[in-house]
Amino acid sequence: MLHSADALQDARRLAISDHRAAIDLLNKRLAAAPDDVDARVFRGIVLSWERRFDESRADLERSLAEHPAYTDASVALTSVGIWSGHPDQALAAATEAVLRAPGNVNAMLARARAFSALRRNAEAQADLREVLRLEPANTDAHNLERALETSEFPWEVLFQHGYETFGKALGPFHEYRVEMKRTAARGDVIGRYSHGQRFGLDSNQAELDYYPKLAARTSAYLNAGVAGARGLYPRYRVGADLIQSFGRGIEVSGGMRRLGFSQQVNVYTGSLGKYAGKWLLAGRFFIAPAFVGASGTVQLTARRYLTTRGDFASLTWIRGNSALEIRNIGDTGVLTSSSVQAELRKSAGRRWILGLRTGYGRDDRRGVGRVDRFLLDTSIGVRF
Repeated sequence: MLHSADALQDARRLAISDHRAAIDLLNKRLAAAPDDVDARVFRGIVLSWERRFDESRADLERSLAEHPAYTDASVALTSVGIWSGHPDQALAAATEAVLRAPGNVNAMLARARAFSALRRNAEAQADLREVLRLEPANTDAHNLERALETSEFPWEVLFQHGYETFGKALGPFHEYRVEMKRTAARGDVIGRYSHGQRFGLDSNQAELDYYPKLAARTSAYLNAGVAGARGLYPRYRVGADLIQSFGRGIEVSGGMRRLGFSQQVNVYTGSLGKYAGKWLLAGRFFIAPAFVGASGTVQLTARRYLTTRGDFASLTWIRGNSALEIRNIGDTGVLTSSSVQAELRKSAGRRWILGLRTGYGRDDRRGVGRVDRFLLDTSIGVRF
């Protein structure tokens, strides 16, 4: 006979990569022990991931009928209501959970999601304020709070100009960018057009970023871009990260980038971040092949969020083979690099956005030697 703890542990491991195998294992457990409420609730959760909402709802409602105080079942039933297009049912389930378990953070967060789905933003924000009073580092609450602030203006257009000097040894780099962002429930989408000028070359690059939400605490980053041949940018670029939140404000990610320069370049990256109140402390690494420069780059960032609309001030220290992530030909051929950057993004009123990033770095470049590098990046945007 499958023991409950063993079956659940195995099912949770399977559910990360194979929902159907996890469901099969839970079916066997429930056939042997029909009263195992933990297995039934988790099967309802996994069924909802498969969008088998009627079956999921049946498992969760039976569990609640037998164990009315089972908050995890109510929270899962809230998600089923939202995902299946019945936010009113979601709100009823979440409200019942809050009434039965006052002060339960997961129940209040579920009700905030239901209020948000019904566009009752003021009530959602009230629940989120209470969640953050109890757990100031709750990542899910911060993310939903920011989403509520931006939901009124889901579109954002940003105009940017970057200017970087490399002393007398190398020419300056000008980059003009236009970026359009659409905030959506299933994940943000960003389109970007960049025009670079350096070494007498004028190059253009078009990119698309997508941040799909895969599960309650799992999301991804997908990137694809194309540029003209023999320019400042790689002829093509693709990238992907998997992003996982573990609660208590901890978030990790891992992925890679493939860049089509004259030689194909694969860059591997990972990050670890910790939210503490309005602060984000994060570290990220990039590992690239030796012919690009040195073997890797480490980036440490301290960011202070100023509002729930994404305004922030940050300070970043970078050490390795690039000033940051490799994006153009000027970021290659670096043996070692150390730099510090400061950035400020601030809303002006409800619609306008202003941004400033500046920094200083010192590079050791192949065939050139030491180079002092200065960066100034300005931006202005509008929400609508």
